[in-house]
Amino acid sequence: LQNLIELNLYNNQLSGQINTEITTLTKLNYLTLESNMFSGPIPEDINNLSNLIGLDLRDNMFSGTIPTQISELLSLEDLHLHQNEFSGVIDSSICDLINIQFDSTAFFNIDQNQLCPPYPECIENYMYEQDTSNCP
Repeated sequence: LQNLIELNLYNNQLSGQINTEITTLTKLNYLTLESNMFSGPIPEDINNLSNLIGLDLRDNMFSGTIPTQISELLSLEDLHLHQNEFSGVIDSSICDLINIQFDSTAFFNIDQNQLCPPYPECIENYMYEQDTSNCP
């Protein structure tokens, strides 16, 4: 699997946390886990996947904060984290990605989570629907 460049496990009923071993697949260009029942946090060593062009985790039950290490994935062209249970404050390091790669909500989406304001200025145009009922 060390030479795997694309992993698509979308639209299944897979559940549990992402196995941290996935972050050893350093040649991955695309990781799609869309429309499953994955839960728990994104592994903090997600930045090991430095060749990722597309990361699609939408429509699951991922929770916790969005790790700041995602901002180190400078090859990303598509990042979809919407329709999950991410919560807390978004670190301003996410702007490292937004200001370079994304020019449209078609390529970056984090709505329908539980993310708390204040949001970094760079993502204000991307913040549509958030459940802020548990925010301080």
